[in-house]
Amino acid sequence: MKPFKKIIVGLLLFTSCQQSIKVWVDKAKTQMQEGKYEEAIATLNTALEKESKNVDLLNMRGVALFEMKKYPEAIADFNQAILLDKKNYKPFYNRGLAKAQLQDWQGALKDYDEALLLEKKNSEIFVNRGFVYSQLNALDKALQDFETALKLNPKDKNAHYNRANLYFMMENYKEAIVGFKQTIQLDNQFAKAYYALGIAEVQIKENKNACLHLKEAARLKYEDAQAALQKYCQ
Repeated sequence: MKPFKKIIVGLLLFTSCQQSIKVWVDKAKTQMQEGKYEEAIATLNTALEKESKNVDLLNMRGVALFEMKKYPEAIADFNQAILLDKKNYKPFYNRGLAKAQLQDWQGALKDYDEALLLEKKNSEIFVNRGFVYSQLNALDKALQDFETALKLNPKDKNAHYNRANLYFMMENYKEAIVGFKQTIQLDNQFAKAYYALGIAEVQIKENKNACLHLKEAARLKYEDAQAALQKYCQ
């Protein structure tokens, strides 16, 4: 099972005296959208020279560092943001994502718990905490988090996918198949859902359907699909 992660930048609000900061922030956002994370960090550094205790700027720089896979540096920015504002859930959540990338499962769990104390209606946090629970083999808690995420957002494809993965881990292949199909209904380009569906169908000997879905995963360039096709569909 792979984690779902969606890092949160947040909405920055500015007073009239902060309009010069807004110019830098807008520039950094554009750079990040274009994948120019080093340039975005340089831009945010300039903004932070003027507003060194701006929580949103620190969180945003942490996001850019995260996207560059510089997780310890990202965590340092999220740490600083949290010290400045312990009532903002975004740095807690983002720090949890970074810790999860480092496989610091207990640290990630603690941060997701803190984020959920501050923001109880964000399905993405429940999905990511559920993933961490699954890594800690707390499968009942993981399932509960995925169920909660789906109550909050029935169209959360990642909640459907992760719940189906959990059922697969529990060898409940029929429920896993239902979940992977629900995922695909929400996103018919979700390559790894087709792959997972095919593998689940293999487990209950529905090889004809399995091969169809593995072929679709291969068409969508999922990296493990060709090997599975050779193994199960020759």
